[in-house]
Amino acid sequence: MDDTGEADVQPARPSPALGRAAVDHLRSATLADLASGEASAEETRAAGDHLRQCGDCREDLRTLRRLVRTARCGAVEVLPPPPDRVWRAISERLHEGSAPPGDRPPA
Repeated sequence: MDDTGEADVQPARPSPALGRAAVDHLRSATLADLASGEASAEETRAAGDHLRQCGDCREDLRTLRRLVRTARCGAVEVLPPPPDRVWRAISERLHEGSAPPGDRPPA
């Protein structure tokens, strides 16, 4: 959460490949804190406003919560692959945007 009490969101970037306008999303660290139960009450309230409006972040949070549950109980559960936009974001960070679109690590 930033100093203004607003949810910690990443800057918007357009996604022409998906035909969508730019959308702000919660930061990965914020989603991880929410999923693991480590977010403060204030952070949870601030992120809640964004989550009510953003299906992408809600889905990411659902996936992370499943991952946390699985890790905590030690059970083996087959998780669905993350959305393509997650792989694109990882690729962009690792290769500074030089990886071809749709490039995914081997399964």
